[in-house]
Amino acid sequence: MNDFSPYKISLAWFRGPVDEQKQILGEDAWPYGFEKNRHVVETLMGYLYEQGLAEKKLTYEELFAPNTLDL
Repeated sequence: MNDFSPYKISLAWFRGPVDEQKQILGEDAWPYGFEKNRHVVETLMGYLYEQGLAEKKLTYEELFAPNTLDL
């Protein structure tokens, strides 16, 4: 998405939305891996518990198989 050459993207106003996305989400809009997304999972678990959809607030490690935590 960072290659703005006209052969790749033909939208005249494409740079603005890309710059705005970077300002809001940072350079990596779709981070991969557990550690980069730990805060998202913990926030979701908090909401599930607060809204009564989960009986207890599970820890990050309780949600996933141990062999997947290093991904």
